[in-house]
Amino acid sequence: FTPGVHYVLLDEPVPTGDPDRIEVVVMFSYLCPNCFELESLSNAWSSRQNGDLDVLHLPTAWNDIMRHFARAYYTAEVLGIADKVHLPLFTAILKEQKPLGTEAHLSGFFATYGVDAVAFSNAFHSKAVEVKLDEGQAQVQRYETAGVPEIVVNGRYRIDRMRAGGLEQMVEVLDFLVNEERGASR
Repeated sequence: FTPGVHYVLLDEPVPTGDPDRIEVVVMFSYLCPNCFELESLSNAWSSRQNGDLDVLHLPTAWNDIMRHFARAYYTAEVLGIADKVHLPLFTAILKEQKPLGTEAHLSGFFATYGVDAVAFSNAFHSKAVEVKLDEGQAQVQRYETAGVPEIVVNGRYRIDRMRAGGLEQMVEVLDFLVNEERGASR
């Protein structure tokens, strides 16, 4: 796969959380059908990996409604249920087209996962979620994100659907770059 054609080599690498592991960051929006499709492809890919990498989700928030749903993702993280809620939230928004554009509607959705309204509201408005939102958007800017879905490998390579040639090809490029990073760390 050719840099610039199939993926972008970032001008300035972005530090990762753990330099001893390979970091894969999946940037998404709950409003993006391609992101929803990539989620199942990347989950299948992740399940075949040998445990030497960290797969992270990074919601983008370029407008108020995207920020609302990014806040929902970070709320789930703060509550410790992101793994349980992430795909069902995607499904509720895109497939089932449930009206989740208000805090009250989201609170009802989270209630189906055992989160009472007060705990949801406290987390939704918490300083921790605000910090995650701000840090997440700063990270999106450091990655020079052009749109979603995009995947960043080890803070060095950014994969987008157009350059890769499609969603399945994004996963092929991801596999290639992760294996390159594995080789580089030896």
